Amino acid sequence: MPGRRSISASGAHPRKRPRRLIPSYLRSRIEGETASEHLFYALLGRLEILQEWRHDGEGIAVRLGDRLREVAAAYPGTVEEPTRLNVVLTDGELFVASRWGHTLYMAELTAPGVVTADGPVRGIAVASEPVTPAGWAEVPDRRMVVQGDRPVLTIDVS
Repeated sequence: MPGRRSISASGAHPRKRPRRLIPSYLRSRIEGETASEHLFYALLGRLEILQEWRHDGEGIAVRLGDRLREVAAAYPGTVEEPTRLNVVLTDGELFVASRWGHTLYMAELTAPGVVTADGPVRGIAVASEPVTPAGWAEVPDRRMVVQGDRPVLTIDVS
């Protein structure tokens, strides 16, 4: 993905860090011991491999879904503490969020005061719980939400 990348692996709870899924050239960048940081680098490695998929939100979601399945298979968790892989990433033009084992809600919103020749600017918000009284829909488990220059897609990654 071009430009600045932002990945949040909040809610990522494999019981062990997915170090073996991280390309060797990225391992030296790891500063901490959290599963979230290790998942970040495992996903970043997959994104760097996918440079030819720029702005193909569906292609990126499918391949990131592949990586999430690898992590979930390698670190299945337990009934008491399942693996949770909610991840949000963006490059400023493409937005991808996953729900895996934890709640995720989505709302399509109008940006207040932002209007173009095409009308009000719309975007999406995601959160583990609705943060306003109305307009939120629960994202089904093991799905990715993709927003780019096309309408919002919800892609099955189970």
